[in-house]
Amino acid sequence: MTVASPREPLSVKIFPLDLQPKANAYWLLRPATERIAEVGVIRREFHGWTDESEPRLERVCRILERA
Repeated sequence: MTVASPREPLSVKIFPLDLQPKANAYWLLRPATERIAEVGVIRREFHGWTDESEPRLERVCRILERA
């Protein structure tokens, strides 16, 4: 399942060091489902995965002979 995360346009604001807003304030205002979906997006970006290259569980089949 692919979760598409529409990102808002990036904007940059310059603040003095003593007046910087809290980094997590934005994310605390977002719904939990959006935060979790964004973690998946960040993971894919960090590892360089695409939908085709994302690791998946390997299917293993063993044939056992009963004695």
